[in-house]
Amino acid sequence: MPILITAEALIDGTGALHRPGALLIDGERIVAVGDRVAAPSGAERVHFEGATILPGLIDCHVHLSDGGLPDATVQDRDPPALRSLRIADHARRTLAAGFTTVRDVGGRDHLEFGFRRAVAEGLARSPRLVLAGKVISITTAGASAWLGMYRQADGPHELVKAVREQVAAGADVIKLMATGAVLAPGHERPGAAQLTSAELRAAVDTAHTLGRRVAAHAHGIEGIRRAVEAGVDTIEHGTHLHEDRAVARAMAERGVFLVPTLKALAGIADGAGVPEEIATKARDRRSDRDATFRVALEVGVPVAMGTDAATPFNR
Repeated sequence: MPILITAEALIDGTGALHRPGALLIDGERIVAVGDRVAAPSGAERVHFEGATILPGLIDCHVHLSDGGLPDATVQDRDPPALRSLRIADHARRTLAAGFTTVRDVGGRDHLEFGFRRAVAEGLARSPRLVLAGKVISITTAGASAWLGMYRQADGPHELVKAVREQVAAGADVIKLMATGAVLAPGHERPGAAQLTSAELRAAVDTAHTLGRRVAAHAHGIEGIRRAVEAGVDTIEHGTHLHEDRAVARAMAERGVFLVPTLKALAGIADGAGVPEEIATKARDRRSDRDATFRVALEVGVPVAMGTDAATPFNR
């Protein structure tokens, strides 16, 4: 049965504002949008007084497997069944908040693929899921902080294999760790490049050949530079991009998106219970985060919203 939804206002997919707003749905399709829409005979009518209808939001950087704790390692030994139920809860709450698509760029033990099947079978409610599977990194201390999330690989041949493994498991996008991480043991440096240029090129070429886009976690400028030169599609975080405007201009020219995850550092830097060595890394980079966002806007780097949901106090 068609459903006509009306409200005080509606913002459509172009950004245009309609007052009043009306939306006609038939099955799973939006068939008409505007100030006023004629409803076919027998259509159900729903009105939201004082409300504004928005398009479904997209969060380009989440981790549904985790819960935004100050220290995620306290749940490292939790059984898979419990983790799967947490994924379902986080997905349900994300959908209720108005997000109809999320890009999960690092799950745990591939549980997210099973959850997507459960959604397809009608067992759970969720936004559309764009999944990366395990993040691909060099041998690194960060893997010890996020058990089941990392696929460690060293050398171009091993990177190729790791990418193929994620695609075989069901990955829609590939996540590469081009630099160290903030949420890793203190001696891992976010600014330090990790994957070599040869490793990045091998991974990106393999992913693109298989029809998958590539997201690169990259804080430090050398890691960002290498990732952009290798042909990645998005830079996650990009904290020190402001240090080299030439790299920012290359991103703008090539259409490489920045997903700045602006919210994440605040919870890490200021939240109670976050290990001090990690909180210090976050505090030291807040001004870099802000400077990079300003440069991205000035240079014309395309920007996509990502919350980095599951970082401390970021639920």
